[in-house]
Amino acid sequence: IDSFAEIDQKKTASLTYFEFSTLSALKLFKEANLDVVILEVGLGGRLDATNIVDPNLAVITSIDIDHVAFLGDNREDIGREKAGIFRENIPVIIGEPDCPQSILAIAQELNSQKFQRNVDWQYEVKDGAFYWQSQTQQFNTLPMPLIPIPNAGTAIATLLRTPFNVSEQVIRETLQEAQMTGRFQQLQAADFAHFSGHKPKAQVIIDVGHNPHAARYLAERLQAVKKAKIFAIFSCLEDKELSGIVQPLAGIIDEWHCVGLDCWRGQSGQAVYDKLVNCLPNATACVYENVDAIAPMLFEQAERKDIILVFGSFHTVADFVLYLEK
Repeated sequence: IDSFAEIDQKKTASLTYFEFSTLSALKLFKEANLDVVILEVGLGGRLDATNIVDPNLAVITSIDIDHVAFLGDNREDIGREKAGIFRENIPVIIGEPDCPQSILAIAQELNSQKFQRNVDWQYEVKDGAFYWQSQTQQFNTLPMPLIPIPNAGTAIATLLRTPFNVSEQVIRETLQEAQMTGRFQQLQAADFAHFSGHKPKAQVIIDVGHNPHAARYLAERLQAVKKAKIFAIFSCLEDKELSGIVQPLAGIIDEWHCVGLDCWRGQSGQAVYDKLVNCLPNATACVYENVDAIAPMLFEQAERKDIILVFGSFHTVADFVLYLEK
């Protein structure tokens, strides 16, 4: 609050909420005298508020179609915007296997020390283990990551371009521990410990995936665990490409339960349903006002071998978590 007050007092132009919170975070980071700051660049790169910082290292994890109103509707334009975080002569890590030429051109123009997937480093999964290698380093039979495997590969590549000497043992331990809340998160009994309603018999998975890239990853993970039926509690924001989110999951999800989101850019369950059946005319789908209206019904209906999947937006997952807490 003090940092907000100081920024408000000193600002010479109007600021968006995100600009305000970014400046506040940077001020607090500076006061904390941190050794390492990792900034997740929000929308695109070039025009993002975090891009006022000159980094020591820039990382592009992946490129897909999202935020088209701001970034463009093709991978070359989006790549150009993302490469806006590059700086002259600083290392650049590229985790995208099909890297747009726009990114490579900017890296060359700025004389970036490029470290590119499938060119300078690569990984593979073999016999239930994770292998990573570059021209100078190799890690064999690493534990399978809990986070998406491409992200784990990019993280190792990034780590090796920092000035820190991190042991292989630490990398092994971290791969077994690091996980992201809401990214193919399989809820456990403890997550329902304080839930007063009828507890589900089925496995419950929450996933914040809300673009085609995340949906394809989700589809791969579900195919690996699918046993009986998958019931989806689904919604997304109105400016998202719904068809790109649902198409990869068309033959995997058995029942779609479309719910509304009561938030900025949210849409009604009916609007979600109409778009869904337009994309997937053969889908088994129904409409509910919100997550609260369908969750207790699925908790009773779904059997032990089934999966209840809550996905499509951070807001969809947040509404579900709030339902459990209520």
